[in-house]
Amino acid sequence: WSADTYQGCVDVSFEARASVNISAEFISNGVMPGKYTCWLNSSVLDPPGGTLTLCVRLQTQASPPPPNTRVGIVFFRITPRA
Repeated sequence: WSADTYQGCVDVSFEARASVNISAEFISNGVMPGKYTCWLNSSVLDPPGGTLTLCVRLQTQASPPPPNTRVGIVFFRITPRA
């Protein structure tokens, strides 16, 4: 990684009553400028659910904010599997 790339991952637990497709999108709040990339380790979730790993990467020329500064939100899109 270069000095201007930051990445973090967290485990997120989901409950599913049916098989679904799931995707994630990171929406910046403007505190940190740059290019954000967001992904899950799987795009499919089957009953009864499970834990997926969510990762976000930021490429920026800006100095990092102080620890625990909120820089955006994650939007999950869940759709039924056909």
